[in-house]
Amino acid sequence: MILCTCEKCRYTFEYPRIPEHCPDCGAGSVRKATAPEVRDFARIRKILREEIRLGLWEDGSSVQPLYSAPYTASGYDTAVSV
Repeated sequence: MILCTCEKCRYTFEYPRIPEHCPDCGAGSVRKATAPEVRDFARIRKILREEIRLGLWEDGSSVQPLYSAPYTASGYDTAVSV
């Protein structure tokens, strides 16, 4: 799996190869994630896994976590696969 980031919406996600279009916004500006984006993705994934372990997420969408990690490399929030 390759960690990819969309230049337009800043969505960071894992994919088997770099796709032609962003799965979130549809833009054709997806690239391989930079080192800071990879670190942020790993940090956010770790936080989400802990929130799931603590029962803060019931089905992955209906319960808001106590802490929501910002995407620090660009100043945007990012979606994270868990």
